[in-house]
Amino acid sequence: MYFLLATFFVVLSLRICHTWAAYFSQFSLREPEHDPCYDNAGRPVRCVPDFINAAFGKPVIASDTCGQFGPSR
Repeated sequence: MYFLLATFFVVLSLRICHTWAAYFSQFSLREPEHDPCYDNAGRPVRCVPDFINAAFGKPVIASDTCGQFGPSR
């Protein structure tokens, strides 16, 4: 009786360990994404992101009355 119970717990433990190992191994197999701010040796390099003009083509509304009559929206 004890032999069957011990065998059951050993098999259950091995199955749990195998499941955890399979789950966590997917993270260790991935190659980290290349970071343009670091060279291949891991040293920081000058990193200037691409300029994106978010206001390009948008209408501009301007006036010279800012603050004349208090805050406004």
